[in-house]
Amino acid sequence: MMLREEMITRNFKPTKFIERDGYPEEHWNDYEPTDFYIQEMKQRIKQRINEKPTWYRYRSEYRTPAFFEELMK
Repeated sequence: MMLREEMITRNFKPTKFIERDGYPEEHWNDYEPTDFYIQEMKQRIKQRINEKPTWYRYRSEYRTPAFFEELMK
């Protein structure tokens, strides 16, 4: 699912649109993170959630940090 569609699903109202004109087509969707970077991102997300365990929601419902950890598996 594209980021814009996901934002709409979560009731955000995306207003910006990035024109891809001027960017070579071979650069679109070409990023593949390594396993190392994926683990780094997951650690940062986990850290942020644990700093404010009652702050984050999933589809408008508050969830536990354990719920988000399970999503990242």
